[in-house]
Amino acid sequence: MFCNPIEGVLIKEEICDEIFRLTNNLDAESKDMLFQELRETLSKQKKKIKEAKHIFVGSNKGGVGKTTLAIQLAWVLNTLGYKVLLADMDAQANITCAFLEDENAIESEVSLYDVLAGGADVGRSISEVVPGFEIMGGNERLSEIDFYIRSKDNEFEDIGADSVFGEGKAVRDDTLNQVYLEAEAILKNIGKNYDFVVYDTNPETNKFNRLSMQVSDIFIIPFQPKESSMKAYGQTRAEILDSLDYLGRDVNLLRHRIKIVINEAQKIPEKKRSLVLDKISEMYGDALIKPIIPYDYYMGEASDAGWPIFCHEEASLESIEVMFTLVNKFVDILSRDSNKAKRPGKRNLFMSLGGK
Repeated sequence: MFCNPIEGVLIKEEICDEIFRLTNNLDAESKDMLFQELRETLSKQKKKIKEAKHIFVGSNKGGVGKTTLAIQLAWVLNTLGYKVLLADMDAQANITCAFLEDENAIESEVSLYDVLAGGADVGRSISEVVPGFEIMGGNERLSEIDFYIRSKDNEFEDIGADSVFGEGKAVRDDTLNQVYLEAEAILKNIGKNYDFVVYDTNPETNKFNRLSMQVSDIFIIPFQPKESSMKAYGQTRAEILDSLDYLGRDVNLLRHRIKIVINEAQKIPEKKRSLVLDKISEMYGDALIKPIIPYDYYMGEASDAGWPIFCHEEASLESIEVMFTLVNKFVDILSRDSNKAKRPGKRNLFMSLGGK
């Protein structure tokens, strides 16, 4: 279903040199290399990941570079030798479009919606791009997941149980709606086959996005240096914390894994940019991950951004350095030993998926 966009492509010598420097791969010779050779070389020094790590990439604001960032995170993780699944959780299916082998196709035949609502085999939604990098495809039916969950909740009420969507309502453990457990189990079971799962979500506050929030270990919120991004960050962060709290996970541990990445996908006047960046640093300094992704990193529409950054002729060495630096920081955070979050009870799990 998906094509390999870089088969036989040589990575230029100066780019190899930069990547080796950033990854402390001192044994590698400086030369032009095929992507797979580069990956095999870098994988010899990768940090060990004890279990699958789930990465949420999202924001309540559209157009901030979520999809492009998710694609490049997945590529760099794969380049470092990790097995990665990039999950398209957006009904626009921009990630899916970027990799489809059939140029006339616009979406995947099977998505998570078809697995949940139609009983399709989850394996039919997943396809390899390059060795160690696979995609869970998306299609327009993903927009129906919220309706599907609500309809299941109505069935839940019809059998005499209190709604799981109402705040403070009691939930009877013997009549819980199984769609929520099924969704969580699917994502957790899929993750067992990978080192990292990267979720590209849609720019909304909905129950569907909460599915990926609840299994994630780190939450990356792309920003542009604009006031509107700041407002969206507050909304998205509140949703994440509310979801984790209801789920019964350790909010104090995980709140520090909600991170801002500033993506300058649009050129903004310097005076306004500086004011907003100062305000972001003042208000959200602990959450802000630097360096900032520079303007020359912008690569057009998300559906055209399937190639890794180091294969784009217009991308500078600075852009490549920024992306590898960011990914290394995320890997460092996720590879540290930490206390396990409390395992959720049934009531908390369903309340979290229900929302407020």
